[in-house]
Amino acid sequence: MGVQYNDVSAATLSDIVIANAAHWLFGGTGLSNGSILADVLGYETDSISNYAPAGTISVAHSPFPKGAPQVYADMSIYTAPSGANVFATGSVWWSLGLDSYPPSPGVVPAVQQATANFLSHTLQSPPHERLAATVATSSAASGYPASYAGDGNMTTQWVASLNSNDPNNNNAWIQLDFGARMALQSVKWVGAGMTPYPAWSPTDYSIQISDDGTSWQTVDTRSNSAPVVNGIEPLNAQARFLRMLTGKVGDGSGWSLSFFEFWAEGSALPTLSSLAMNPTSVTGGTPSTGTVTLNGPAPPPGVVISLFSNNKAATVPPSGSVTVPTGATTATFPVNTSAVAIPTTVTISASYGGGTQAASLTVIPPIPSSLTLNPSSVVGGPLGSSTGTVTLNGPAPAGGVRITLSSNNTAASVPARGVTVPAGANSATFTVNTSVVVFSTTVTISGSYNSSTKSASLTVNPVVPVL
Repeated sequence: MGVQYNDVSAATLSDIVIANAAHWLFGGTGLSNGSILADVLGYETDSISNYAPAGTISVAHSPFPKGAPQVYADMSIYTAPSGANVFATGSVWWSLGLDSYPPSPGVVPAVQQATANFLSHTLQSPPHERLAATVATSSAASGYPASYAGDGNMTTQWVASLNSNDPNNNNAWIQLDFGARMALQSVKWVGAGMTPYPAWSPTDYSIQISDDGTSWQTVDTRSNSAPVVNGIEPLNAQARFLRMLTGKVGDGSGWSLSFFEFWAEGSALPTLSSLAMNPTSVTGGTPSTGTVTLNGPAPPPGVVISLFSNNKAATVPPSGSVTVPTGATTATFPVNTSAVAIPTTVTISASYGGGTQAASLTVIPPIPSSLTLNPSSVVGGPLGSSTGTVTLNGPAPAGGVRITLSSNNTAASVPARGVTVPAGANSATFTVNTSVVVFSTTVTISGSYNSSTKSASLTVNPVVPVL
């Protein structure tokens, strides 16, 4: 199941803590990482162990029991070699959240939705089929070519060698080329059983995958007590090439590697169907969010999308990629922007599997967001000055931003050259000087930049006569 009992039980109702909210299991629940599903954890719980099947992932990791935790309970999910989805809640009390019948403390909508998501996904998941492939081998005996291991005919057979004294018999290999990168669920085989002599099946072997047939990654290594005639190895991987390398065939005394059939099961990889930015226009220094969408669920262990930007005014994550989790169709990523002096259109691109999608993001210069005066009322004259503060809605670009200042009355004057907001800063201050007035006078002080103006009022009062 992917988990096993962790030897801790408690009658206290505890909470499940979500750890992978982006997983398709939680679609439509509104959950985020750290969200809790209240009172559905207990009274016995399970945890992921070292014996969990390949590809098992934890989608919730919860301290148990509540208040005095001794272990962490795991909610897990994985895809079996058969293509079946295996979901384990890690809790005996998961069902308490499905309805309100005693002893349930009440319905937990996210529990209902996650359960529905799993059932729907499982029923709709495409079957994993035998993948067409070209077979290559380390060698082939006359009359037993490599192609026989991949022709779908259980009466034909590939044999590496008919010479029991061949020193290379234990070190043979067989390779599949799918012609394009595929989602590989499992590799299977039906091996020989000592006929024709010295044909037999692998005992010790490793399974490797590659995208170019040159650089290989080992995904499984096995040492068995006996030859594996009917074999299956889960993969949950993505690659164009797959191969088995043997270290021991039969009992290792000179037997030759042989298969009636050797094949992989899986499916074509999804394609990248769209890239969208939200919002599509931001002030420099303000981030936007990119969303990549596949035309189908991502296979294990997820789909890595490469990201690019054609202008440093907007940057994608330093990793240059975003991963669509297993089973999901979308993933989001931040796009950070820098201050600009003029509107700048940046093209953000996403690439996967030979396909590319692009979206535009417009980065615009900052504009004044406010202008304030402190104090807002002064006595006119040499001692009656006020301090103005102009604030931008984003950082100033290189070279700074010069704000044009104006006053609508000579009772208050502003610097003729305006005020400059330094590069990287959001605000700057300036002095408003006043003149002696006979009557209280309201003056409008304005700051303008990039076709945007903000204003504030300053009251200039007469000197109060001393009696």
